Amino acid sequence: MLIKKVGGNWHKIQVWKEWVLSYKSGGVVMVNPDHPVIKDYYIPFYHFSDFTLDKDYLFIRDNKGDIFRMVLDNVQQTHALQPLERVQGFSFTGKDEKAQINVRRLEGLPEEPRAVDADNRITAVAYTQKGIDFFLKDSGEKIAHFDFPGYSFVDDIKLQGNRLYIADVFGLRILDISDLKHIVLDDRFAAFKGWPKDMALYKHYLLVADVLGIKIYDKQKDFAMVGKIESNRNRVAKVITKGDYAFLSCEAIGLKVADLSDIGNPRLVSGIVLPKGVWDCDVYEGYAYLAAYTGGLLKIDCSDNKNLKKVGSYTGDEEEVIGVHVNDRAVYAACSHDGFKIFDHQLNLKAEVKGIQGRCWTILENDGYLFIAAGKGGVFIYDVNEPDSPMLVNRVQTVEARDLFIQDQFLYIADGQNGALIYSIADVLNIEYINKIPSAAFTRGIMADEKHIYKADGDGGVEIYERFGNPEKCTSTSD
Repeated sequence: MLIKKVGGNWHKIQVWKEWVLSYKSGGVVMVNPDHPVIKDYYIPFYHFSDFTLDKDYLFIRDNKGDIFRMVLDNVQQTHALQPLERVQGFSFTGKDEKAQINVRRLEGLPEEPRAVDADNRITAVAYTQKGIDFFLKDSGEKIAHFDFPGYSFVDDIKLQGNRLYIADVFGLRILDISDLKHIVLDDRFAAFKGWPKDMALYKHYLLVADVLGIKIYDKQKDFAMVGKIESNRNRVAKVITKGDYAFLSCEAIGLKVADLSDIGNPRLVSGIVLPKGVWDCDVYEGYAYLAAYTGGLLKIDCSDNKNLKKVGSYTGDEEEVIGVHVNDRAVYAACSHDGFKIFDHQLNLKAEVKGIQGRCWTILENDGYLFIAAGKGGVFIYDVNEPDSPMLVNRVQTVEARDLFIQDQFLYIADGQNGALIYSIADVLNIEYINKIPSAAFTRGIMADEKHIYKADGDGGVEIYERFGNPEKCTSTSD
């Protein structure tokens, strides 16, 4: 059962009583900015097309045109979501025509408005990345302008009293416009820029890697965000933790190491700049092994995390090393369109397998078997009890296998637009399908612990599912 969704881009936005409603990839989110506990609900809907409000009803339309309804008063009274029911004869309305007509009277706009809303006093005009203008409704006189600090990408706005609610890539942003000469930005809910790719655990915290850096959520506080490291330069593709440190694989800049000992204020302590970036990293016995794309496979001495030193490398001919896994047996590298390679810990090549169908993204070894997520080619499984002679023993068909996680004899596969797949690998030669968790976005990362399954869905944010014992009971909610 889906119990939490963190992050994801916010799009269309509407207001009902104290609640702000928007949609992310895969469903509708409801937030109460004035509630002392900040209540929020996520309504998953895996064939989502649009939503609208009519009095005390939420209507959701799927991509086939069917319409479903929820009574919002029930949420207000019981603080629990009610089932959606299919309805007939309800017509969705378009954008506010009065606001659109009003904005056509305005002159000197810097670009085509992204979103417009008006009340009996003012008209608010939002641009994609150029802030928001405010005009007197009757005269059209421009009376105020607001620019966001840093990056923004506005999708929709809604005027309600002395507030302007904004849906953008960071989430819900709120402007207090009671004094248009001193507009105040409330960014309590702007906790996440989209496109999370990977996750890691540190104590009772969930670390999420995205295009800006990492964000840290406390599992013991309903996954409230408690810390972050952000920079427009990072583009973090993978994150792992060792001790009190996080190792960030940055596609644009290389490797960064963060100290997590003060979880509310994590800080970068070192790094290595690599022109081709780092796509994956694993740490074993004081050494970090980096999948450095066309820069090859690198070995870094990280016994002193504040003073990293390169001590070894392997570079093939125009190969793209994009995945790495290390254990006591060997070093395993996923080489994109060139299959995979197996090395000893000094990066001497022991074996290589080419000609694998699909692009090799992720590689994991478990109990003598090597699992390779190869995109449209599926998941390939090799017997590597003899590392010099890997032997193909099984294959799982997938749509777009990107990431893998293994725990308690269960294999979790991040399968792109197909969501997440779960298999039992108690008998590797006879793998058993267990369950599927769908996605309306593109599942790039997958992870599990004793209580939860985590799914990184890029634009859709991170979905968290409650795990009741075995994964076959981790069912998802859809329309």
